[in-house]
Amino acid sequence: MGSFTGPTWSEEPTARLRLYAVTGGRTEPSHRMRLATLVKATPSTVVVAEVLSQEAEQALALCRQRPCSVAEVAGTLGLSAHVTKIILSELIESGALTLALPPTEASAIEMTEVLLARLKKKFAM
Repeated sequence: MGSFTGPTWSEEPTARLRLYAVTGGRTEPSHRMRLATLVKATPSTVVVAEVLSQEAEQALALCRQRPCSVAEVAGTLGLSAHVTKIILSELIESGALTLALPPTEASAIEMTEVLLARLKKKFAM
């Protein structure tokens, strides 16, 4: 029988926490989101930084630059999509983030009509 020659524990500090520690023990997001769902920071909300986890702060900072997808936030934070959805749900509940909803069908038709009118004008149709 061989003997174990390495240390019984690692002396290196670990940057990874168990996922339930990152989410504060929550296991499910409170909002339904897909990987392509866009979230954006609300313009007037001031969130107390002491309340936010480091991951939530990073997600909020990213979404303040521009609307981001759940997948993009997860990739930037290096977290699973599920954990990212939980963090984003907390930020939505606090009012710091909102879902960036896609244009409605009516506004898509209006945009198409404007595009068609500009093309007709440009090419004198």
